[in-house]
Amino acid sequence: MIRPNHPGEVVKIHQLFNYTVNGWRNDVHARLIGPTNTASDGAMDLIGCGLNGVYVSKNTRQPGEWTPGIPVLSSFGAAQTWDAKKHIRWVADLRKVGYVDLIGFGTGGVYICRGKGDGTFETHQLVLNDLGTTAGGWSLEKHLRFLTDATGDGFLDILGFGNNGVGIAKNKGDGTFHGSIAASAEFGYNQGWRVETHERLLGDITGDGKPDIVAFKEDGVITALNKGDGTFAPGKHVLNFFGNSTNPPWTKSMHPRMLADVNGNGRMDIVGFGDWGVWVAFSKGDGTFEEPKQVSQEWGYLKGNWRVETHRRWLVDVNGNGTPDIVGVGYDALLVSYNDGAGNFGPSQQLSKFFNTSGASGTWTRR
Repeated sequence: MIRPNHPGEVVKIHQLFNYTVNGWRNDVHARLIGPTNTASDGAMDLIGCGLNGVYVSKNTRQPGEWTPGIPVLSSFGAAQTWDAKKHIRWVADLRKVGYVDLIGFGTGGVYICRGKGDGTFETHQLVLNDLGTTAGGWSLEKHLRFLTDATGDGFLDILGFGNNGVGIAKNKGDGTFHGSIAASAEFGYNQGWRVETHERLLGDITGDGKPDIVAFKEDGVITALNKGDGTFAPGKHVLNFFGNSTNPPWTKSMHPRMLADVNGNGRMDIVGFGDWGVWVAFSKGDGTFEEPKQVSQEWGYLKGNWRVETHRRWLVDVNGNGTPDIVGVGYDALLVSYNDGAGNFGPSQQLSKFFNTSGASGTWTRR
């Protein structure tokens, strides 16, 4: 990790969850992060779904120090037929208790393992006979599934982009879910939307505290506003930009598009990493956006040679000014471009030379 008050300094936590030493693979094992303790005050622990189950390495709340990983659950592992190419595993506070539960979209539907608040979990429980590979016919190749507070009650619901549109399974408050109901008759596989081609995101673009749908198709951006109950108004084409066939064209394999409140007004804006740099379309608050403007001439596919398959890019508040900065793992270093608070980004600066794709510290790739 990089200590906030020691930029560039890297602390090695331990060797658990490691590619070379322990054989952890992205295409087999899920590695997650979240608080697992009642009195953690949000301290992030390391959680790994390995071969034989779940392992937890607790945050000691001392800089760069985690406990050795221990097995805590004989579920959600590769030996229990969880396949990273088919099944999703996440951690989230489903019950508003201050620590995370495990949630998995498996073969038979949705399973949870409730956190006990001591770094361990209860045994798995089937909570929804839907949204699974067999139960419902959901697949990573065709369908998207999100956890989000779609209704504004403080509990995370499931939104799924399926064959015939979007469905919502509302959280009952105890980590279980009501049966899925239709939330939108658009944005589904049968309406021509494809995981490999069309980005579909969730974010509050109006400032009402509830997520809206922002989707990118051939001719640009389509938004569908949340009605307040987790269902959505009909989609509306709002921007002739950021699309597969717009000028310039944007593709999912080359140009990441994200949602973030980059100017601090409480509404999500569109941030796109194009060929020649970064573009932002600021939300107007009514489901539409201002015309995009270029805010950086770095971080692009051609200007900088940034690649989706190699270089990770995030929007995260590094300097604590309340607005997200651009952070990325480049060829030679971990870099940051600081946000001035109004959605403009300065020249990239080096945070660390450790996490890079071709440095002396080893080759860091998305494995």
